[in-house]
Amino acid sequence: MRRKDKLRRGSTLAYLIALIAVSLFPRADAQPNPPITIAPPPTTQNNIPKTARASAYSEGESLWLRVHSGQLSPAELDAAATKCVSDLKSDSIDWNAVDAMAVLRLLGPRAIPQLEAALNSTDHQQRQLAAHALRSLDNDHFDRQEQTPSPITITPALIRVTIEGLQNDDFPRDRKTGKCTEVANAHSGFIFLFHHYALAKDSLQAAASSPDPQQRFYAAAIIGLSHDTALATLVAPTLAEHLGNNNIEGDSRLSMAALSALGPQVVPILSGYLSDADPQRRSSARIICKDLLHKPWTDQDRADLKQISTLVHRPSELQDGTLSSLLDGLRFP
Repeated sequence: MRRKDKLRRGSTLAYLIALIAVSLFPRADAQPNPPITIAPPPTTQNNIPKTARASAYSEGESLWLRVHSGQLSPAELDAAATKCVSDLKSDSIDWNAVDAMAVLRLLGPRAIPQLEAALNSTDHQQRQLAAHALRSLDNDHFDRQEQTPSPITITPALIRVTIEGLQNDDFPRDRKTGKCTEVANAHSGFIFLFHHYALAKDSLQAAASSPDPQQRFYAAAIIGLSHDTALATLVAPTLAEHLGNNNIEGDSRLSMAALSALGPQVVPILSGYLSDADPQRRSSARIICKDLLHKPWTDQDRADLKQISTLVHRPSELQDGTLSSLLDGLRFP
């Protein structure tokens, strides 16, 4: 992959303002906004040639402004969606994917057919970004707690690509180039799969045995947080391993929440870690077992829990937080 998406440092002020305004203006499929007049660049500015100033508006930025103007016909909007989904591919063109994501966000549900088709792309970046765009529409709908159906259909293809995105890949940071993107596909996929656990259960069960450590852990955590006690024996060992002191930030807190959600039946499994060589795993297993069995705590138990989370008094209370709070700071190397 030649690049990853991040906002261009040299973007024009108008484009930055436009991006901020995405959440404030109706999408293209809503009632059209009054036409927006875009002033041309000034004829002189710091002695920069006019051709160089004109090129400051990239093709993607220009398309965003045209879509936002509300003046494009339905056919033109569909063509814009097709072009933007094509630009999601990993190629040698800098910034075209991030520009395309901004336009797709503005197009909203109108781009769903093109995005769904891209889920079957052979290009990893394209299908991951397409899945992220579709999940964003669903997550926005879920966050607003709307009573109407979600604008997207939870298809097997979307589940498959989202499960794939749980792997430790080059999102949000490309390890080879160091370039970053605002798309954290594993985190957004985690929330989406939790929301639609009934549809994703079989795929998550398979992913819980994945050779990819991140995918295996995320799948186990989703299963645990979903209180799926039927799969407790499958995922508890993975979750227990992540209670230990390792080079992964935030995994022990998520493991503790998921194990607590599975209930007392994980106690026999955790009991096997009460003499573990890792002090953090040993103490974490102990306090989870005490919490699930309602046994009295000691000052040492409270001190050990504070090393993992200062926001709760018992491991089971971690379930009461938001998914975002549990995922915040979670980083695989």
